[in-house]
Amino acid sequence: MLNIIYGWRVFMRNIKVFYKLYKYNLVINFIEPSLYLFAFGIGLGNYVSDINGMRYIEYIAPGMVCYTGLFAAAFECLYGTYTRMVYQKTFDAILTTPVNKTGVILGEIFYGAAKAVLFAIIIMIVVYVFGLIRTPYLLLALPFIWLGGVIFGGIALVVTARVKGIESFNYFVTLILSPLMLLSGIFFPLTGLLEKISVVSPFYQVAKICQLMAAGEIAAVWSHGLIVIFMAVISVALALIFMTRRLAQ
Repeated sequence: MLNIIYGWRVFMRNIKVFYKLYKYNLVINFIEPSLYLFAFGIGLGNYVSDINGMRYIEYIAPGMVCYTGLFAAAFECLYGTYTRMVYQKTFDAILTTPVNKTGVILGEIFYGAAKAVLFAIIIMIVVYVFGLIRTPYLLLALPFIWLGGVIFGGIALVVTARVKGIESFNYFVTLILSPLMLLSGIFFPLTGLLEKISVVSPFYQVAKICQLMAAGEIAAVWSHGLIVIFMAVISVALALIFMTRRLAQ
């Protein structure tokens, strides 16, 4: 319980810093996914027939909400955490207080997950304003997006704990994060062997939840939700193990 309290205090510290630069952060994280949504949805959508009875832009809209949130969490716990740990020496300062290593790690994961929800909400507003989603049920996906943020925040911290330089993150983003996103069913339906393989991907699980919620198929969500919860627990455990070792160096 004490570790949760410490984690909350680290989280609030990061929130206060974010607030000072929130306009810049919101604009940057709003523009990119919006461009993806309309470039793929309208540009490519002109050459793609309807999918599951929907226009292509309507098909990808729930997945773009997922994409925005999970990428925000991953990038925060990669570049943001590494900067605070190595360049700014923020963790060194925090650890001189009663806050322990577990509290620091949990705070980083909480912060990454919170950013996942925040930026997912921003894109939700866009897709609702433009009428790309007509049901309010997608809002029920926010707790699962938070869990997805926990998963990818934890995974990102494992990578952060292992790299020797910030430039190494490019390998993770290019070879792991981007393929997971492309093979998550966001841009095209997955069938056959590809769908079976993608079941082990947290990106696929969270994207599927968003798609099911947007379609109003709430009853079909829970099997995916249980998998996401299990993945979140494993991700946090791994992050605690590897980051504790890194902070002890």
